[in-house]
Amino acid sequence: MSSQNYTQHSLSHRIQFLVKHPQFVWFIGHTVLLLFSIRYLLSYITFSSVHHLFCYRTAFMGAILTYGIVVYKTYARISSQGKIDFSILMRIWMDENVQYLCISQFYTIKGFLLMFKVLAIMWFVSRPIAVSLIPYTIFSLFHFLTYFRSNILPTLNPNALKSDEKSLEASVCRHIQHLVKIYYESAMKLVSKVEVILIGTRVLIGAFA
Repeated sequence: MSSQNYTQHSLSHRIQFLVKHPQFVWFIGHTVLLLFSIRYLLSYITFSSVHHLFCYRTAFMGAILTYGIVVYKTYARISSQGKIDFSILMRIWMDENVQYLCISQFYTIKGFLLMFKVLAIMWFVSRPIAVSLIPYTIFSLFHFLTYFRSNILPTLNPNALKSDEKSLEASVCRHIQHLVKIYYESAMKLVSKVEVILIGTRVLIGAFA
């Protein structure tokens, strides 16, 4: 759908076009991951155990969904052409999205196991790794904001991305763009530190505990 035709369609048609696109499912994955990560981290900080294992598991299900879509769209065409060789396998293995997908699956499986250990002493020993959600949450926050600015708001108001537009949607778009521009680089540095220091330390402690 061209941008000119897009603006001429009714709101209901624009919404239908939005939700039928595969990227919307990707957005839903990030939304689920973001919401349930925040809910879990808040319950972890406040020592509230109500539904926190469910939130932990659901957050990583969102991660599997969103990173699975990215990996599938990236490599499905190569697979269908029968061009899988060692270089392609190495490329897949080195892909950051593949790594995050595999890690999220591990944490989700661990979450499932913990759900069945509620009545056992192992539940207290094998708690979920709370810090593992931090990088996913930060990534999802920026993906959520970017998609919301580039797709959701223009669906509601096709002129939202215009610099001279005075509507509420346009104002929110400019504000989101400003926030992402200011905080993205520092947020990525924080992710690197969390992965190396916090998660690395937590995994080492868990290995020897």
